[in-house]
Amino acid sequence: MGKKHKILRTEEDISPLNRELINTVCHKCNFYAEDQEYWEKEYECGAYKLVRQMVEEDLITIEQIEDIFTRVDLNPERDLR
Repeated sequence: MGKKHKILRTEEDISPLNRELINTVCHKCNFYAEDQEYWEKEYECGAYKLVRQMVEEDLITIEQIEDIFTRVDLNPERDLR
């Protein structure tokens, strides 16, 4: 059984852009814990902040991010050499 966490925010506290990015990016991350955006005080990692800024500046779209993820190795066992 997982650790119980105190809920700090609700879905209404998460902007539509942040929700879309969490679903598109964070849910694919090996470090993401289920529903952590509701209980973690600071749920934004550096990659998330970078991607969000790029979307806000129209440097990349959600569709482009989804396309990139079709080519990304998400295997946590990969060799990092």
